[in-house]
Amino acid sequence: MGKSNTDNQKNKNMPKISVIIPLYNGKKFIKKTLDRVFNQSYKDFEVIVINDGSTDNPEDVLKNYLSKIKYIIQPNSGCPAGAKNRGIRESSGEYLAFLDQDDLWMENKLKIQVEVLDKYPKIGLVATNAIVFKDETKKKIGIYWKKAKNILTSKEAQKKLSKENFIISSSAVMVRSIVFDKGVYCDERLKLADDYELWYRIAKKWSFALILKPLLYYRNNSQSLSKNKNKLFKDLIFINKIFSQDKSLTKEERKYAQEQIALFNFRLANNCMTLDNYSEAKQIYQMLKKQQKFRRKIKIIESLDNVSPKMAGFALKLNRTILEQGHTGPNLNITV
Repeated sequence: MGKSNTDNQKNKNMPKISVIIPLYNGKKFIKKTLDRVFNQSYKDFEVIVINDGSTDNPEDVLKNYLSKIKYIIQPNSGCPAGAKNRGIRESSGEYLAFLDQDDLWMENKLKIQVEVLDKYPKIGLVATNAIVFKDETKKKIGIYWKKAKNILTSKEAQKKLSKENFIISSSAVMVRSIVFDKGVYCDERLKLADDYELWYRIAKKWSFALILKPLLYYRNNSQSLSKNKNKLFKDLIFINKIFSQDKSLTKEERKYAQEQIALFNFRLANNCMTLDNYSEAKQIYQMLKKQQKFRRKIKIIESLDNVSPKMAGFALKLNRTILEQGHTGPNLNITV
């Protein structure tokens, strides 16, 4: 049965793109972010801003945009996925473009991505390269991809994602709305890496396109707290468990995922020690020892812990700082 004239008219009135912006205490960023959206060369879009329980009164800034955006206020969902899911449910566009509150698009970003999706019906996701800049100084750090294959088949995208999340941010991505099969959106069990799991799920059915030209300014925020690392490590453990059980991956790829689970558990335990969460750290160390993982490094940490748990935590923090900043100094060989 064909579509009625009413249905056809409704489709004509729908925007091509729904731009979804989760907002949580991002008042100081959101004006520049929105201005970059409305400065896009491609104009057929709607903008959905989801205030996810902000406490910094973003309406002071948003009042000048309310006639141009769909503004939704909800209680804090506890994870970025909660706000994204609300935005997806409220969207009506054929394509969805996600944008973090503090990232900035270049003016042809939407135009170039729409052209790719219009041209290649088997591509479900198109991601752009990004220029990374420091949050505090605005100094350019560099380009995210030095090189990238333009088209990844479904199988190639899965394999690559099983090794790493090669997409810098959801702000770089545009997807077809139909990639969300039966209303299954972002996984709200994940607190920081929901996009990583989502890209993998999309790759199970769709090809990817990668645009080497940077079309995004990605803000590198060095103020992210150590406690967020625990959430990230737990998410990565969860995601690698998915990889390790996926029969569509090779035996070697599943084995690699199992090794990553051990690695992120070790990093989680180390970070717990630096945060004085000794009980959780020691439980993880014991589990890893039973699995014959990182035994030599754990032995060094336990010898310090026998003197003082705080000494072990301090040593891990100091060693990590030395390695991250490239300073010369003693390497206790207790971090990875």
